[in-house]
Amino acid sequence: MKKATHTPGPWNTPKDTWCDYGNEKDGHDYNVPVDLSDKTRVIVWGENLERCQANAQLIAATPELLKELKESSRQLRKVQEYFLLPQSERNKTNFITGFLRSSIGGSAQISANEKIIKKATG
Repeated sequence: MKKATHTPGPWNTPKDTWCDYGNEKDGHDYNVPVDLSDKTRVIVWGENLERCQANAQLIAATPELLKELKESSRQLRKVQEYFLLPQSERNKTNFITGFLRSSIGGSAQISANEKIIKKATG
């Protein structure tokens, strides 16, 4: 797998930080910042403030989404490997009692995924 070269997290959207460029006659353009950990600032620009804020929130969650997606893929690979074993070998493993019930698998990963989805979507 290729090594990531993007700015590592955390990224965030500063609370109540946005600008309105425009007026009633010409329309409104909004920008909402996303601050990256290396002092880079990304601006989400558009005509709809609510949509700009939602997009900025999703962009800010990207490093954590990527991290949890990688972990979910790793765990799904283990599930796949288990089910590709011959039936006689499956009966010899502690997969169900060990992996799915452990703190590193199953419900712990589901909780981590749900937490980051909530951050990304509000």
